[in-house]
Amino acid sequence: MTNPKDPKTVDIIKEARPTILGGLDIRVQTGCGNMYIKLNWCHGRLFEVFTALGKSGGCASCYSEGMTRLITSSLRCRMPLDDCIKQLRGLRCPNPVPFPKEHATTSCPDAIANTMIKYGKLSVRQVIELILKANDDGGSSDDSTPPESDDEEARNAQDAIKKLAEKREEDDL
Repeated sequence: MTNPKDPKTVDIIKEARPTILGGLDIRVQTGCGNMYIKLNWCHGRLFEVFTALGKSGGCASCYSEGMTRLITSSLRCRMPLDDCIKQLRGLRCPNPVPFPKEHATTSCPDAIANTMIKYGKLSVRQVIELILKANDDGGSSDDSTPPESDDEEARNAQDAIKKLAEKREEDDL
């Protein structure tokens, strides 16, 4: 929205967070131990990012939390996801995880960037399909390949959510 006082500037409006959001929890191996990255979607796009290191407390956890707060604020102000990724990708720390090559990370910020590259542009339908697939094989599968794109996501997302809720009820009973 253009600022009426100065037409050359644009006001940035940070979207409010809804009470309930859904997303993915992804475990990534880093030089600091396991990092658990939570990606949440809102209105069909990546909306917020949280991380937790397997080790509790300490500077690494503090820096990780601060970094994801900034990422989330940027996303909520509609900063392009690729801009966030560009700032994090390839940063190096003294404890990289070089192997296996397809899961290599050079730092915790690099692990977050790689996770956002792999999952950040998924549609809500693709996220739900990924969750259903993980629940079907008990979450034991390491094959977390995002599903193919689908143009009918708005129509099918509600059905998938209902199926997920029914499955959850069955599992709880």
